[in-house]
Amino acid sequence: ILMCIAPASAQTVSRQDALNAALVNNPAYLAAVEDAKSARYAHRANWSEFLPSLTFSAKTADAKKDDEDYITSESASFSANYNIFNGFRSYYTFRSSGLNYDIASTAEHDKLLQTIKDVNLTYQNTLRADYLRKASRTSYESAQMVLDESELRLRLDLISRAELYSARADKEKAYSSLLDAETAYQASVLELMELTGLDVGIDTV
Repeated sequence: ILMCIAPASAQTVSRQDALNAALVNNPAYLAAVEDAKSARYAHRANWSEFLPSLTFSAKTADAKKDDEDYITSESASFSANYNIFNGFRSYYTFRSSGLNYDIASTAEHDKLLQTIKDVNLTYQNTLRADYLRKASRTSYESAQMVLDESELRLRLDLISRAELYSARADKEKAYSSLLDAETAYQASVLELMELTGLDVGIDTV
């Protein structure tokens, strides 16, 4: 599907390419993903408060027995501490972080759906704008041909000057429509670039 044409080369971008690029480059969606990740990590970290804290230590020591011999002693210790009750602080913290994680996950999912919807809509609008600008360009070229023919016919006294003025007006109207169509197309392309991060070209008049 031809979507955007650079002055020197053509670039074909499919709808799926645009969607894939948006899920990698769209700032709003990426921010929602990072918020969900942070909330998930915080929730997991709060879960650790329900686990015992483990401590392990080891040491060695040398003691002189006589003028030549040394005695080396080694010791190790292991302990586990568990906070039985802290006024439900750990429970409420864990529950709060769980709710935050649920909210962030829902926001991430909503942003995913919204991003897909925006890309699909903008992509379709770009295709429509591309079709309209091409149709407008064809109409403008036809109007220019009619004007050229009218000027020739006027010199041959085959038409009136009023008919020539009418052909000129039609040509100006067609040109104005072409400019509007090009502006709408460029706006759609820029919006798609912002959504997807794709660096695409814009064909102008």
